[in-house]
Amino acid sequence: MNLHDGYRKLVSVQGQQMLLCQEEGSLRLFSRHCPHEGQVLDKATVVQDVLTCPRHHIQFSLSDGKPLRSLCGSLRVYNLVYEGNSVGVDE
Repeated sequence: MNLHDGYRKLVSVQGQQMLLCQEEGSLRLFSRHCPHEGQVLDKATVVQDVLTCPRHHIQFSLSDGKPLRSLCGSLRVYNLVYEGNSVGVDE
């Protein structure tokens, strides 16, 4: 895997669509769809560990998935596990 800031890859883990994303040197894995109205997050922006949904501009913390200044549900964020050159999901 050639990782760099701006890297995005759709992955499926146990039938769930997720987005693997690297921004600001951090690799993150989160649900591909916004919990607000199911918007695909492929073009969401990530700045200082905050993801912004491209549709309604709801922001989520990528450390815990909680929305900032919104009452919608949390974004599902997954912990990554590194083993050599492999990346896995910590359940």
